[in-house]
Amino acid sequence: GEVPPGNRFAVTSHAIYGFWGLVKIQSASLKRALAAQLAGGSGVADLKIKVRSRWSDLLIGALTLGLVTPRSVTFEGVVTEK
Repeated sequence: GEVPPGNRFAVTSHAIYGFWGLVKIQSASLKRALAAQLAGGSGVADLKIKVRSRWSDLLIGALTLGLVTPRSVTFEGVVTEK
């Protein structure tokens, strides 16, 4: 399919887990990351979510022996008008 007209975005947020990934401390939120762009009834189309561990995420996990495990979450898509 075709990509709907609108402004493309790519926003990286972080999810943080504790105790070797057993407890979710903080979730990555698309709504929080795009709050200004989604005002006025705009929507999101063609959304892609990528979860990965960057070198800094691995370093924090290693330094805390896995007690804190961050993940980088990238949201990519198009903000559409209402």
